Amino acid sequence: MPDREGFSQAIREYREDLAEYKRLLSGEGTLLGIAISGAEIKPVYFNPDIKDAPEFSASGQVTAKEVQQAIKDGSATPELIRKEIDRIKSREDRFKELDRKKVQERLHEEFAAALEQGKLKAGLTAADKAAVRFIVYETLNYQHRDAMKRLLFPKGYKDNKDFFEKLAAISDVQFAKLIRTVIVGNYSSKVEDTTYGLCLYRIAEASGLDVNTIESDQGDKAAERQARLKERTKGLQAQIKKLGIDKAA
Repeated sequence: MPDREGFSQAIREYREDLAEYKRLLSGEGTLLGIAISGAEIKPVYFNPDIKDAPEFSASGQVTAKEVQQAIKDGSATPELIRKEIDRIKSREDRFKELDRKKVQERLHEEFAAALEQGKLKAGLTAADKAAVRFIVYETLNYQHRDAMKRLLFPKGYKDNKDFFEKLAAISDVQFAKLIRTVIVGNYSSKVEDTTYGLCLYRIAEASGLDVNTIESDQGDKAAERQARLKERTKGLQAQIKKLGIDKAA
């Protein structure tokens, strides 16, 4: 008698794997390459952004059909059944991960469309404000990142969700410190005619730094320099007049 249950299970798994394979194959970022192994050369698809691509076959694993047949004919062993349990759990773990990826991909697609069409709620939400903090945090340079990480997350964080929630909860004082560290850590903030330079100037002024004294000190130095320039120029002009008189004589 045909093993309809085993056959149906095998077909279901094949179709699920094939659908996921096609999805990955047609996904953005999938590239065609060449794999060389000894004298064998064959084309392969890969995505450099996917570190752990799911495998659709594995040596040493049993199939649902084999297990069902072994149970039916009485040849099943505890080891065989344990392998099948491990295979089922591993397969479900993989598909849970794929479920999360599909949700994120659809969420991104629908969010982008709603944003373009103006269907999202207007105004800053708490999540938007948290996202701004994340964007600022991500622009920290290597020199300052570790110090800010210790300041903002003294107990660390467990995962991305925990990181986002803790970043959203930092105080305005901490956020100001984060912003100012990002600005001062960018080399362009040392240059007066750049946007970063202007940001540094305005933040320094608004946060209580005595900008007037700094400008006044430099103004005094400039005045001294200009006085010397004036005297030097006056002397050179006198030399020109003297040379003209000498030549005329």
